[in-house]
Amino acid sequence: MAFWHCCFRMHQDQSQHSSDTRQTQQGPQQHRFYQSSHRPTSARVRPEPNERDKQAAEALKMEGNLYFGKAKYGAAIEKYTEALTLCPDWSVLLVNRAMCQKKKEAWSLVQQDAEAALFMDSKLLKAHYLLGMALRHAKQLPESVFHLRQALDLARESNDNIKDEIWHELAQVEFMHWEDRSAQQLHAQQQLQQRMQQVLQLQYHQEATGAQGAPGNVQQDQQSERAALDQVFQAAKQKLTPGEPASAFTCPLTMEVFRDPVMTPSGLSYERSALLEHIRKVGAFDPITRQKMTAGQLVTNIALRSATLQYLDEHPWAWAECC
Repeated sequence: MAFWHCCFRMHQDQSQHSSDTRQTQQGPQQHRFYQSSHRPTSARVRPEPNERDKQAAEALKMEGNLYFGKAKYGAAIEKYTEALTLCPDWSVLLVNRAMCQKKKEAWSLVQQDAEAALFMDSKLLKAHYLLGMALRHAKQLPESVFHLRQALDLARESNDNIKDEIWHELAQVEFMHWEDRSAQQLHAQQQLQQRMQQVLQLQYHQEATGAQGAPGNVQQDQQSERAALDQVFQAAKQKLTPGEPASAFTCPLTMEVFRDPVMTPSGLSYERSALLEHIRKVGAFDPITRQKMTAGQLVTNIALRSATLQYLDEHPWAWAECC
């Protein structure tokens, strides 16, 4: 009994630790990431640019945009940098320069410009997206997840077409983060299982001289206890094993996890892009019920979208299906 009481207490402690860690990552920890990522490396009061400087900066930005369109990223960076000397608080220039640095895969510079831009305006969709990608390359996965989710929310609010691109990036980072966490958890479970087996064996040795009853019964009890211990850890390991996503959270047309579900007049839900393609290529009717409908009758299924995200949070291995 002492042994199983010890197992139960250790399991409680481990569960509490996991819960505290999860709350820290999802609550105050995320807020800390958000605040720190907006803090510039240096800050000084600058005079407000005059109208002449603003016009010159606008012209330089347009030149930078032309260079960017021609894939001349170095030249574009020079123009954006020159414009920033005239209008240093123009966050758009920082985002544009970060886009160029992304093309050059200079991720530390992407992070620097995106953080500075977010310090000026915390609602910059592309700055959150760029920072999320830069943090992924810096192996700062929890921080990357936070900024990519911010970008996704902003993209959905504005119905920006970039939301699908952000979703795939988020899925990749979420799955990478799960792989790291699951590997650590599996290693910890293996160590705990070995320790419990050692404790159990020591208990058997100590009780051997004072064992009561037939030797066969004692041996049978020991085997039952070992089997029960193995089942406990096997169940814990099973939670870290990928499976098939629940059908309630997958589109019946694509068989993929929902990212932007819409509901038809029939009450059925489909992935928006897949259903719009069906309407365009096959016909204006519900694929399952065959009821006639138009694209204008589709309604975003916010409840299903939220439930799908919650499912992914609880089964993070399923993010692999979204990459």
